[in-house]
Amino acid sequence: MENNCPLCNRECFQSVNTKSKVQDTDNFITSIWLLCCCGAVWNNEPYDTKVFNTEYTKGYAEAKNAKERYDYYIRVYVPLIEELTYGRKMLDVGYGVDWNILAMRERGWLATGIDLIPNDKYHTGDFLSFDFGKERFDLIKMTDVLSMFHDPGQAIKVAYDLLYPTGILWLTFPDTDLLKTGTLASWGHWNAKEHKVHINEAILRDIFTKCDDLTGRMNIKVIHRNISKRFVSWNVCNVIAQKEKREIAQ
Repeated sequence: MENNCPLCNRECFQSVNTKSKVQDTDNFITSIWLLCCCGAVWNNEPYDTKVFNTEYTKGYAEAKNAKERYDYYIRVYVPLIEELTYGRKMLDVGYGVDWNILAMRERGWLATGIDLIPNDKYHTGDFLSFDFGKERFDLIKMTDVLSMFHDPGQAIKVAYDLLYPTGILWLTFPDTDLLKTGTLASWGHWNAKEHKVHINEAILRDIFTKCDDLTGRMNIKVIHRNISKRFVSWNVCNVIAQKEKREIAQ
């Protein structure tokens, strides 16, 4: 079994066997996860994107308090985002259920999304390889989707390149640092059927330092972050970061 960390490439031998319940079913998934000292948690389970289908979306749409959780994101975070950018063009990556896209349109945003699950109203395909042409966005929303990429850093870099010069990146992800505050069983993000790599805030900030373009004229700054331990999702980090220009020393 490959046990080099996919993020820092250090060899890792610490692992944990987990048993997680599939959302809103009586089925369980057993898997082996590797834990790296950098904070990354990952698995080597075979990954089949066919899991992301209409039944998958239906499961999330029908989950308890699902609509309320989606509405919470808009109510709490969007007013702050709207204070940071004049633009109103948004891309929701891995939106699954389009409640947030529709809510943003009601607020006057030109909102769209991309997902592996076909939907004739939005983009369909792999975010990492999809051709957006010259299209750019004022806001890219990636909530509860980073852990589904084999390389979260690559996904963030693609999003960074699609932002306008002062665009906003809105991220929500399970934070592995919160493993330390409870038991392994209580963390609740061990579903290898969906998730491949989990990160922490320190890894995210390290990824941000590597997002600069070759001219060194751009960077991205964390504007807001907080930890959510209840309601929206258990043990996740919410981050709003803004792409900004940086003066070059003469």
